[in-house]
Amino acid sequence: MKNVRKGYYSPVLRRDLVSRLYFRARELGVPMTVLNDRIVEEALKIATTVPFSPQTAPILAVQSAA
Repeated sequence: MKNVRKGYYSPVLRRDLVSRLYFRARELGVPMTVLNDRIVEEALKIATTVPFSPQTAPILAVQSAA
C-alpha cells in the first residue's frame, strides 16, 4: 500500500535509478532521500544552462499498482 497524501505529487523513479541511488547513498552513508534531494537541487541550479527539450525526453509508461 502506498503512503500518498492527497494533494501531493509523488513521482515514481525508474527501478535502475533507485538501485544506483541506493548503492551510492550507502557508500556516502546518507539516506537515499537526502542524496536524492542533493542531486535534484544541484541539477535544478544548472537547469538554466542546460537546454532541455521535452520532445527528446524519453516517455515512460507508468503502470498502476491497482
